[in-house]
Amino acid sequence: MDSSQKKIKIAVEKKQLSESSYENLKEFIENKEMPSWIVESIDFLINNSHWEELNDRFHRTLAFGTGGMRGRTIGKLITDAEMGNAQKNETPAYAAVGSNTLNEITVLRATKALFLYVKQWMAEQEILEQPRLVVAHDVRHFSKKFCDLVAFAWVDLGGYAMTYDGPRSTPPIEFHGQK
Repeated sequence: MDSSQKKIKIAVEKKQLSESSYENLKEFIENKEMPSWIVESIDFLINNSHWEELNDRFHRTLAFGTGGMRGRTIGKLITDAEMGNAQKNETPAYAAVGSNTLNEITVLRATKALFLYVKQWMAEQEILEQPRLVVAHDVRHFSKKFCDLVAFAWVDLGGYAMTYDGPRSTPPIEFHGQK
């Protein structure tokens, strides 16, 4: 067990870190394919005992509800790794790391889940087409980045994705079901 895992286990024992935060955090730590900036961000928060921030970022997994996925994109505390090359008063280079924040990982998880659901539904309906998705973005932090990431992931999973050429208000399109 590495030093980060030892520190978080001690924090759980001392009730500084909740059990749910521990479980969600452990999933991030044990994933060997995480980008280095995510690992660096988590290490910074653990090594500096920012348990309140870790609890805020990891106490639950963002859920997709009637209003979509709602969550903070910028932590109360921004790590150097999240900041990247951005200047002090600019938007960080990366969204806040965590299972309870809207970031690259949570967006990819939601995209994959939606793709698999749509693909299964289409198969049940005997619709033999490629799953299609229209993705829009607005002017909020990371919106364009998330839009492009969703479109790329959708195509990578085997679907067809279309994006708007600029920001749109929410919701920008209406759905027309099959007749």
